Amino acid sequence: KKRYVGWKWESLSQAEGKFDAKGIETVRRDSCGVVQKIMVKSLRMLFKDPDLSMIKKYLQRQFQKILSNQVSLQDLIFSKEVKLGSYA
Repeated sequence: KKRYVGWKWESLSQAEGKFDAKGIETVRRDSCGVVQKIMVKSLRMLFKDPDLSMIKKYLQRQFQKILSNQVSLQDLIFSKEVKLGSYA
């Protein structure tokens, strides 16, 4: 399956690349919003500066927010689309 993430340029004149992700948690609908937000921010940080200690600190701060209930309840809800008549 296609699973990749990176910066995408569509022309030589394009000054800045566009963040593009396929098949990972940032674009999948079967994970909660907080996972998607943390993944996107972590990946952007990694592409900007490959210093893993900065990403580790960011993740620790985010996990601490989750554990201390400082995250919106809406961001912790898993949602999955189900088509009527196809759910067994």
